[in-house]
Amino acid sequence: MSYLKYINKASGESLPGITDVGNLSNIFVDTQGHDDNPGTLAQPYKTLAVALAAVTALRKNVFLFPGTYTSAASLAWPTDVTDVLLSGMTEDPDSTVIQASAGTEVVDIVPSAAIGANNFLAFFAGVMIEGDDGVRGVTIDNTNMTASKKLIVTFRDCTFGAETDTDRSISWVHTGATDAPIKMYMHGRGLGANNIEGLVYIDPRHTDDRCKISGMNFEGGIQFGTTSIASETEILSCIMKLAGGSGGGTNQLLRSVGCVSRTGGPTYAAAAKGDFITTGSEALLSFT
Repeated sequence: MSYLKYINKASGESLPGITDVGNLSNIFVDTQGHDDNPGTLAQPYKTLAVALAAVTALRKNVFLFPGTYTSAASLAWPTDVTDVLLSGMTEDPDSTVIQASAGTEVVDIVPSAAIGANNFLAFFAGVMIEGDDGVRGVTIDNTNMTASKKLIVTFRDCTFGAETDTDRSISWVHTGATDAPIKMYMHGRGLGANNIEGLVYIDPRHTDDRCKISGMNFEGGIQFGTTSIASETEILSCIMKLAGGSGGGTNQLLRSVGCVSRTGGPTYAAAAKGDFITTGSEALLSFT
């Protein structure tokens, strides 16, 4: 079964553009390709930076052949195009690695002010995102978003590598009083099936901020910003290292269902509130 068929079958939410890989609206990248190519299935680009720069409103689905795509700087997500999809082409996300050896992060999602006047969506599927020491994985930045407009990022069957468990695999960036909501959805294949080696940093600053994570293994833990904002986080069928969470605010609402904590070696236990967050408005509901 091809990965494209797998993702259509497994996805609980629709992802754009996964119907015909030969369609000219799609962009292809292969480590054996060439950046002078047109980026088609038969003549793919070589580097991801060139592929992302080629994205337009009519051509915004980027498919990666298996391999390691290394950049010497942060990759800029297309700033003026919503609904861009970046997807691997095999059922194993670890076979398609997006890596940065330098820069602040591997992928930087910062919509422009023009597109930020509307809701902005970005999609990742079936890839590993890995930064070298000190390089974050993905930064989600709503700096240019108009107030009340949503920045929505979805990860489907992705994994995250990191040099240390204190390097951030995911980082939210808000701008202050005029924040637009950030919504992040991250779905793995089952109980702790997809690894997040680095730290996940979530900083709720808007009452409509939402975070829903399922099927992930938090090797680096999770850290919440401490602003007392009534936002919601759901963590489902995940594995968290013992006492791997920190931060939070009194009005932040946190729910957990079907999660366990890893206490060391092969030992697991029912997840406790302190495994995910220090301060929150609701105790975790954990079922094992």
